[in-house]
Amino acid sequence: MDPADQEPQSFVLKVWVEETAEEAGQVKWRGHITHVPSHSRRYVQGLGDIALFVAPYLERLGVRVTMPRYLCLPLHRHTDSASEDRMGQQE
Repeated sequence: MDPADQEPQSFVLKVWVEETAEEAGQVKWRGHITHVPSHSRRYVQGLGDIALFVAPYLERLGVRVTMPRYLCLPLHRHTDSASEDRMGQQE
């Protein structure tokens, strides 16, 4: 294996929340991940997208990559008042 492939890999992940006009009150998160050494970038909408981007770099280090099913599921922000009430009680 090439010694350069054994060096630590760095990534920058930036995420933000978007509210869609068509679905007032509905939010989705978006983001992008950048591989620092190569400046390669991919836009992401889920945890699975992040794992798919990082996987080839890990495989070059000899890591066998398997993705849990939950990484392919969308994430949602809890906005119901019951959740907010429970959170307020915990503080």
